[in-house]
Amino acid sequence: DSTSTTPCIDDVKEAIEEITRHFDWARYGVIGTVSAPNDFSFYPIAPVGSSYGDIANALASVSVNSTSTRNISEAIYSVVADYLELTSYGYADWSLSPVQYSCTDTYIIVLAKDRPTEDDQTDDIDSLSTAWAYSSPPGDVICDSSGSSSTESWCFLDNVAYHGWTAADLQSTLSDRQNVVVSAIGLNITSGSLADTLYQNLSNATGGVGTYYNAATGDDILSGMMQILGDVQSGSYSRSSPVVTADGAYMIYTWYEITGTNPLPEGHVRAYA
Repeated sequence: DSTSTTPCIDDVKEAIEEITRHFDWARYGVIGTVSAPNDFSFYPIAPVGSSYGDIANALASVSVNSTSTRNISEAIYSVVADYLELTSYGYADWSLSPVQYSCTDTYIIVLAKDRPTEDDQTDDIDSLSTAWAYSSPPGDVICDSSGSSSTESWCFLDNVAYHGWTAADLQSTLSDRQNVVVSAIGLNITSGSLADTLYQNLSNATGGVGTYYNAATGDDILSGMMQILGDVQSGSYSRSSPVVTADGAYMIYTWYEITGTNPLPEGHVRAYA
C-alpha cells in the first residue's frame, strides 16, 4: 500500500486474523483464487466454522503466486456449487455445507488489489451457472482483457453478485431462500478505475446490501472489514425477558439495537403500567 512497508498479503492476513479472533458472533471461512488461468475453481484455505487458531495457522502458509490470475467470480461460483450447496451439513469441513438452517445468512467479502483477470469461464463450470454469469445487474459493468468493452468476459463479478442476491438458493430444501451477499474491499485501488467502478457496482447488484470499501493503507483493511460486518449486524436485536418491578406497578422490557452507523449498541427500556 501507499504508506506501509508491510507486504499487502501480510496486511490482509493480519486483518482477517483480527476479525476472526475478536468478532466471534459469526462463523468464518477463507478462500483464495487459483494461479492457473484455465482452473475455474477456488483455492481452499479454511472452511466456514474454523476456529481462530485454525484460520491463523492456515493463513500462515498462504503466499502470493507469481501469476496475474484473479478469477474472483469463478471462485465465488465454485465455492457455492462445490461447497455451500452440498447436502450434508456441518462446520470446519470442506465436505460439509455450513448452510444448514433457514436463518443462516451468507456473506462473502472480496479483497482484491485490481479487477478480476482470467475470469471468463464462469458459465462453463456446469450448465446451471449460465444464470450466474449472465444475470444483468443495474449498471452492469462490462469488460474484457483489454478493459471496458461491449463484450463481457472479465467483469462477471457484479453479474455473479446480482444472481447470488436475487435468485440463488444455496439450500432449496430449507424454508425461505438462502441467498448470498457479496461485498468488496479494494486494496488501494485507483479511484475512478475500471476495478473501482466494478466493485462499486456490487451495491447496485445486491440492492444496496453489499458494500464496497477502498483501503488506502493496511490499517484501512481492518477498518473496511469492521464497517462491512457492522452493516451485516445492522438491525440485529438482543432482548431480555420482561421483569415486574418490586411494587408490581410496571413490567419492564429492555433490549438493544445494533446499527451499522453507530459503533455502540443503542439501549432501549420500555415500561408497561
